[in-house]
Amino acid sequence: MANNDIDPIAGIIFLMAMAFVFSSLILYLIAITLQPIFIALTFVSGIAIIAFGFLWFQEQEDSMAIGFAVSLLILFISVSGWVITGDIIKQVTNSPEGQEQIELFNTVTGVPETVYATLDTALRQQIDEVCKTTDQNTCSLMKSTVKNAEELKEMTDMINQGKKYADIAKRAKSYSLN
Repeated sequence: MANNDIDPIAGIIFLMAMAFVFSSLILYLIAITLQPIFIALTFVSGIAIIAFGFLWFQEQEDSMAIGFAVSLLILFISVSGWVITGDIIKQVTNSPEGQEQIELFNTVTGVPETVYATLDTALRQQIDEVCKTTDQNTCSLMKSTVKNAEELKEMTDMINQGKKYADIAKRAKSYSLN
């Protein structure tokens, strides 16, 4: 075996360890992907239950009862999925480990930077449009408000980063004492 070849068993063990470490992130990503599907299925199956129930009541046919039963089963599954995915999303976002994993994922994928850049561009365009139709004082006030908000956001980010470093230092200190 060459030095740069990876042992397949070691690769599988590594992937399993990574899946275990990031299990809450994986569950969160699956939940936010599936929840809109469950919500849509809930509404569609609710409408189907009403339609099949009405047709079953009007025509007294067994085929409508089957449609009603299938729609009821889909409604039960979709509501259950909606509740379970909502609970997973709530639990992961409320736990410190889950928040750290979501933040890491967003940092790696660059999603927040893209969203913030788009919002910043839209805000600046809106201010430019408002400045064309308002007096200079209003325009200056809007620009200074946006500047103050940006500075406040930067300060909040620095404080949060400092808290993370302080937590890491506390953890390292507690490990070194043990």
